[in-house]
Amino acid sequence: MSKEKPEHPFFFVKFGPDLHSRAIFNSSCRCHILLDAIKDICVKRLESAIRKRLGEIYDEVNQIRKNIRKLELKQRVPQSRRESIDTSQSSDKAGGDEKGNSRQQALENKIKAEKEEEEKRNNEEESLNKDLEMISTMNIVDIASDDGKDLKLRENREEYAYTLVQENLTYKLLKIERDEHGGESATTVEVNA
Repeated sequence: MSKEKPEHPFFFVKFGPDLHSRAIFNSSCRCHILLDAIKDICVKRLESAIRKRLGEIYDEVNQIRKNIRKLELKQRVPQSRRESIDTSQSSDKAGGDEKGNSRQQALENKIKAEKEEEEKRNNEEESLNKDLEMISTMNIVDIASDDGKDLKLRENREEYAYTLVQENLTYKLLKIERDEHGGESATTVEVNA
């Protein structure tokens, strides 16, 4: 029994957490053609989004490093050169020392916070580079329902996709890997770029 072609045979494939990380497809074609289109479009969009984010991270890390250098320079400049001469400090030297120590502590805290931000960006960059490598090795793709069930369109190559997918639903992108024994494993692709 064959399913009748829907009036609006469109559905979505999601490959990231936000609305920009999905693409719309038409199910009025055979599954093998659809899977080729899904692979081409999703891989291009993922690569583009990752490369854009990597460029942003590069700029952010450079700005963070500039901020750290400025703060370290401020930290090295003697207290007397950073402030204008205050005659009231001469009468209360201990109070001036406490003020200087609190400024030093504030600078150290800012430097620490900037270094933590730099570490976060470096970790994100490392993760995105791994995602980029994973995407470059995607040879076989498929889609899964929202609950993770593999639709196995690849096994129904000559069927029309509308017989297997529902219109207006969002499916997840799957990367299919084959081992040397002919077994397959499917991994959901979701990149935060």
